Amino acid sequence: MATDVRGSSLVGKFSCPVVFVEVEDAAGRGGVGEASPSSQDGESWETVCRFLRQIEVNQLSFEDLSSTMGD
Repeated sequence: MATDVRGSSLVGKFSCPVVFVEVEDAAGRGGVGEASPSSQDGESWETVCRFLRQIEVNQLSFEDLSSTMGD
């Protein structure tokens, strides 16, 4: 839930979907992330989930992050 304030006037409240992701590697190390899709950029919780389904989780490495991230 967010409050939209313009200047000193309260314009209204709106809600935005948030996608939470939890990952864990074979050694039990894990992480949690979140994404709040921007409708201005054409994103939605559906597009975030579609992207996440494309990730090959067995390719993730907490020991070699730059390789995992494609740097």
